[in-house]
Amino acid sequence: MNRVPCIICHRPDREAIDHAIAQGASLREVGRAYNVQHTAVFRHKRDHTAHEIATLNGAHKVQDRGTALARLEALYTTAEKLLKKALKDSTSVNGQVQVVKEVRACLELIAKMTGELNERPQTVNLMMAPQWLQVRAALFQALEDHPQALEAVAGRLVALENNSRELVRG
Repeated sequence: MNRVPCIICHRPDREAIDHAIAQGASLREVGRAYNVQHTAVFRHKRDHTAHEIATLNGAHKVQDRGTALARLEALYTTAEKLLKKALKDSTSVNGQVQVVKEVRACLELIAKMTGELNERPQTVNLMMAPQWLQVRAALFQALEDHPQALEAVAGRLVALENNSRELVRG
């Protein structure tokens, strides 16, 4: 896919345009104010401003310090400030939604980094589950008077247990 370079990213007034977008100005208003087509403003907003909105008001100052988690927490603090400002300044609903998305994304990533949000699949060993052990004991107890059946069932269960161990290792 041959994409046209973003004309707004290369402008000297890019930061002012990003700020106007972050404040919730309409794409047409931004286009008129900076003498660019509103479609270019749309593409720039869609493709390049999520990070910019989050780094407005000084978050860029902490990018090179501390751990990734510390930098992300600083970014979250900035995003929260932007949200409060957007709500207080009667920013457009679209602008407010954009800032809310950034706050949510920061929170989600912080939760993943701290282990509060674990999306990894959990492994459950059913062979050691108390319910299975009770069923197994009841089965063996019921088959005590039938030694051949007990032997056949026990053999089959041992084979199943061994097979499940091989599947876990394999």
